[in-house]
Amino acid sequence: MGRRVRHARLTPCAQVEQRAASGGVQAAAGDEVAALQTRVRSALAFLGDGLVERDAEVRLLLLAALSGEHILYLGPPGTAKSAMSRRLAAALTGCSYFERLLTRFSVPEELFGPLSMRALEMDSYLRKTRGYLPEVGCKG
Repeated sequence: MGRRVRHARLTPCAQVEQRAASGGVQAAAGDEVAALQTRVRSALAFLGDGLVERDAEVRLLLLAALSGEHILYLGPPGTAKSAMSRRLAAALTGCSYFERLLTRFSVPEELFGPLSMRALEMDSYLRKTRGYLPEVGCKG
C-alpha cells in the first residue's frame, strides 16, 4: 500500500529553531542574537525616550529603517512625527537627513533642488541637489 507523505513548508523562524534543536547552530550564534537584541532594545529606548504613547510608532520606524522600507506618518502638529525621524537620523551613523514642510503650494524645487541656470544656458537640464532630497541616504 502507498504511504501518504505530507510536506510542510517551514517559516524562516521555524527553520532556525529546527537547526538549533538539531545542533546546527552554535553557541556563538546565540551570542550574536543576544547582542543584536540588546542593540535593538537600546535603539528603541533611544528613539522613544521622552515620547508619550509612541511605542508602536517608534517600533515601526525602527523596523522600516532596518528593512530598508519607507514609512509615512500623518497626524496633527505636535505629535512627535518629526522628532522621531530626527532621532533616527541621529542614531544612525553615516546618514544624512532632509526635512521640509510641504503645503499645497510646494514646488518640486523645494524637494529636489533648484535648476542650475548656468546649465540651462548651455542647454543642459541640471538641478543643484546638494542639501536636498536626492542626496539623502546612509552609507555603509
